[in-house]
Amino acid sequence: MEKVMLHSVGVFSFPHYSVNGLFPLKHLRFISCFEAGIVRTVAPGKIVRNYRNWDKCPVPLSHERRIMVNKRDYAIYAILAIAVVSIIVNFNMLDKMEELKSQQEQTRSQVDRQLRYEIDHLSQQIQEINEKNEWVSDREFKAVEERSTPEEIHLDLEWTFREVESDASITVAYREEGATEWEEVEANNASGSAYLASLVLSPMHTYEYKIMSEGDTIQSTETRRIPQELYQPIPLVTRGTGSGQDANGNMTHYSAELKQIEQPIFSFFNPKTVTAFVHYEEHPTEEINVGADQGIWKFRVEPEDKTITSIDLRVEYENGTIHEGEIYPDEQEYMESVHK
Repeated sequence: MEKVMLHSVGVFSFPHYSVNGLFPLKHLRFISCFEAGIVRTVAPGKIVRNYRNWDKCPVPLSHERRIMVNKRDYAIYAILAIAVVSIIVNFNMLDKMEELKSQQEQTRSQVDRQLRYEIDHLSQQIQEINEKNEWVSDREFKAVEERSTPEEIHLDLEWTFREVESDASITVAYREEGATEWEEVEANNASGSAYLASLVLSPMHTYEYKIMSEGDTIQSTETRRIPQELYQPIPLVTRGTGSGQDANGNMTHYSAELKQIEQPIFSFFNPKTVTAFVHYEEHPTEEINVGADQGIWKFRVEPEDKTITSIDLRVEYENGTIHEGEIYPDEQEYMESVHK
């Protein structure tokens, strides 16, 4: 008498007798359900009855019941599949939204710079139109490189009068913006109605000027600003930025390119050092020395498991001028430093 564990037997038809009281389960043709039992003798076509715990065997499901169970399982699988697909789609949408946000910030920055340029250009055109109705025309500033130093910039202002008294005293008055006192420089007659005056400016300040004629009558032009690019470093500004984020919204990288809008007049107005300070949440600040390649300064940050809170930029020029401020997430602070 041998004990065997049978997981499903009802009425069986065996192709051959068992060996030593055991039968191979692989030859079972009809499957029902029960637990363990004792087999004494088994012959083909016999009904197996002598089994323990027969009353614990579950009742087989009806055909309709099995169909209902299968439908329920398929519905569950379908819901799970839809949920997984929905999660993946949502993560992708978050990535796209963050990418669009970064592109919008970059576009806004570029539009701001372009708008400033257009405003300056429009102002210049308005000034040129006004000059046609003035008694002074053809104004031009020229940098005097041989006399200029990092501390003092020498400029020559040349202009032409439409009409002027022959014995009038011609001067140029200029001052730091916001000052009350004017510094006057006598102008020299270059030829005919053309005059020239030499000015000495500091790169650390901004200036305004006016041209005056004093004879039988006193005349003066309106006050104008002296173009800063002639006596101050041309600022290093962002040419383009880029960033990326993972599915959890964490930044995976940030990159920036910076460039001077125009070639500086003086070599001592070139950038000397460019440093980016990357501030992290609950981590020390990272300092990056930014290098140049053919007049473009580039850097890239990959924070890995750290969270970037802000990025500051510090630019020191050869003459000692410093521009510094935040460039990420908003570069307004840096641009204010540039346009002081």
